[in-house]
Amino acid sequence: MTGWRVGWGIGPAHLIRPLIAAQNWTSFSVNRPAQVAIAEALTKAAQIVDNKTFYCSMRETFQQRKTLLFDVLKKAPFDWKLLNPEGGYFMIVDISNCMSQTPKKYFYKEGASEISEPVGDWLKLENPDYTPDYAFVRWLLFEYGVGAIPMFPFYEPSTTGLRNQKGTLFIRFTICKEEETILAVSKKFTS
Repeated sequence: MTGWRVGWGIGPAHLIRPLIAAQNWTSFSVNRPAQVAIAEALTKAAQIVDNKTFYCSMRETFQQRKTLLFDVLKKAPFDWKLLNPEGGYFMIVDISNCMSQTPKKYFYKEGASEISEPVGDWLKLENPDYTPDYAFVRWLLFEYGVGAIPMFPFYEPSTTGLRNQKGTLFIRFTICKEEETILAVSKKFTS
């Protein structure tokens, strides 16, 4: 189960052996709520919805929402590159071309800069408090009311500072949202 770090593995022996080795050291730490959740997930796997298994139906729903989110983000007022995933719960977005539009104030802690004009060349900023991806998602949240996730926490911190840290020019949006929520994003970008 995503996020709970609970699951099962089915596959050839050469792939399962390392899982068994790791499982020997982790099975004693699974909490009761996670055990109940996985039992429910296995029960759902057997259910039939609209002549399909629950998870086949869920996969189709997420595929439809991914397509909807892709279309909504494609029409947004940003020159970003959408990386259309083949699976998973997230759509990664390359924001390299958007950074010059980001207001300068979002690169700094509250009160450190009140400059609302676009930053221009963000590489010339003096001692920013935040990585570019974090500044950009702050802008999306405070100006548009749209939440996204910066990617910098998923990368090893660079020894060369915030500017050169890998992953700081990517953000992600979650696909597993209600259709109404995804459509609301479209309205927020156009209002």
